Amino acid sequence: MICLGANGVFLGKLLIQLCGCIGNEEGRCNACNTGLCPTGICTQDPRLVRRLDIDKAAQNIVDYMLALDAELRKLMAPIGNSSLPVGRSDALVTTDKAIADKLAIQYSC
Repeated sequence: MICLGANGVFLGKLLIQLCGCIGNEEGRCNACNTGLCPTGICTQDPRLVRRLDIDKAAQNIVDYMLALDAELRKLMAPIGNSSLPVGRSDALVTTDKAIADKLAIQYSC
């Protein structure tokens, strides 16, 4: 979505699931607003908070963000972009005709 011109992308649900959230769209848990989160993420109850391994959750998020960064760099490198072109809808074009033909993307001179 970013490569197609989005200025931002919602990652909140994904990040909370990396912390151990068991909620989903089918209503498996989704008790975030009740203060009774069984995994200890969305609660102030000391008994429930102990269930959350903060170090593991933080490491999962760091690992995911580093992997996402590496994958985006792999996607952007063949078209000559060394960084993520946030908000640029022209990001999926290249100025190299051979690369444009190989990747079947738009060529701009």
